Amino acid sequence: MDDKKRTLMMEIEDAIQDLNNLPLGSEEYSKAVKDLQVLNEMKNDNAKVRIESNMKDLDLKERRKDRWIRVAVEVGGTTITLIFYAYWMKQGFKFEEAGTFTSTTFRGLIQKFKPTRI
Repeated sequence: MDDKKRTLMMEIEDAIQDLNNLPLGSEEYSKAVKDLQVLNEMKNDNAKVRIESNMKDLDLKERRKDRWIRVAVEVGGTTITLIFYAYWMKQGFKFEEAGTFTSTTFRGLIQKFKPTRI
């Protein structure tokens, strides 16, 4: 792509040099100006294509980053929830280890702890 861009830029420079050697108002001068306009439009089109390509690449990278952040938040939320459940279950089993006392809270605790999406 750089070779094409360089070649196009050299063509434009050559056209400008040729334009300086032509008499003003002549038919050759008008034709050279039109040719120069076409070359300039080609250069602008190439720049637009390059910019659009860069924007698509940037958008793809941002979406990929967002996806990883979303996955990390999901995994973190699930892990924290499971750690919380494990802690309270351990505390409840420790409390009811002797079997002398049973709490109504721990008895219904297993039914209340159901991992769900928020």
